[in-house]
Amino acid sequence: MPHWLLALRKDLTRFLKDPLALFLWFCLPLVVGGMCIVAMGGRSGPAPKVHLLVADEEDNPLTRFLLNGLGQAGNGGLMQVEKVDRQAGQKRLENGEASAFMILPKGFTQAVLNEEKVTVAIRTNPSQYFLPRMVVEGMKLLAEGHFYLHRILGQPLKTIAQGPAGGAALFDDNSISTISVAINQAVRGLEKYLVPPVLQLETKKVAPKPSGETPIRILFLPGFLFMGILFAAQGIGIDIWKEQKSGVLQRVFTTPVSLTAFLGGKILAGVVVAMGISLTCLTAGMLYLEIPLSRLPLATAWAALSGLLMITLMLAIVVFATSERAASVLSFSILWPLMMLGGSMFPLEVMPRWMSSIGRWTPNGWAVGQLKLILAGKAASGPLAGAALAVLAVSLALLILGKYRIQRSMIRS
Repeated sequence: MPHWLLALRKDLTRFLKDPLALFLWFCLPLVVGGMCIVAMGGRSGPAPKVHLLVADEEDNPLTRFLLNGLGQAGNGGLMQVEKVDRQAGQKRLENGEASAFMILPKGFTQAVLNEEKVTVAIRTNPSQYFLPRMVVEGMKLLAEGHFYLHRILGQPLKTIAQGPAGGAALFDDNSISTISVAINQAVRGLEKYLVPPVLQLETKKVAPKPSGETPIRILFLPGFLFMGILFAAQGIGIDIWKEQKSGVLQRVFTTPVSLTAFLGGKILAGVVVAMGISLTCLTAGMLYLEIPLSRLPLATAWAALSGLLMITLMLAIVVFATSERAASVLSFSILWPLMMLGGSMFPLEVMPRWMSSIGRWTPNGWAVGQLKLILAGKAASGPLAGAALAVLAVSLALLILGKYRIQRSMIRS
């Protein structure tokens, strides 16, 4: 049996005797991905909704019209308006049962019609940020609209607010005519803007064009997968120090097994582990995200090949340490920035531009980008083949560097 195959079998056996490490490598991407799915409400989780409690202390046609407008289905179902009294609303807000609590005080209608100052109290839930701001900003827009409405129809509105003269129940004919004429004149003043409208909306159907963007559902999966591969690569790299400590490296020189075959078997064992991680996580992710499984073989092959790059990179890093503990500290100090910048924590597409520009040039960030293209069905065979050759070339260079360092330092020590 070839020496490299013996080394491969030896390392696979050693990995199987550490089931906890294998469990963490395989399950870390699944656990992190599952937590994100739960946090986002599942595949088709409910959209965030503003729960607004309102104490309507006037309860007249104007306030009812306002509340119906806020809670109507036309707003996309983003706001649920519930009428409560002042004490119940405050208590429920304190218990975190709503996004905001608004009080429409007595005199609200007269103040609106007479363009007088009125205070509408809005109390927000401190445990929420975005949803309460929707209520506050919405009321600011209503205040702006109220200002311009009075610039146009201010006098008729004030006449209506003052009510019929002499305490009568209804306006007399002259008052109704005056109000109608004022409204008509105001509308005529706007006629040049409204008839025909200055702004016209033209709707035109066009065929969807191919987009260079990756669908949003695919952005997270590659990063989570490479998180597991990076941790596996770091563990496999540290394993060389365990074998140095146990004297295995020194004994290699007293046997016909070459150091190249020894390291080659270890790295190939790591690639087998990376392939197992990739197959497990990609299968689960693609089934959940409804990505065609016809892309699974190529995606798994690319992820495993990228695992070769990560393993040789970590091996070349840890052999420059002076001890197993120093190697662990050194590898972790490089591992976490790689995960942060390379899209394992957050997709590169949502990072600041300067950060994503750096991340795309990290080894795992570059590999993540290629995997996204494969999953989206946009990977071209020519560029992908060139990328695979680049991975093999860089991995070979890193293996030679690691071998040289082991011969010069670790064997002698």
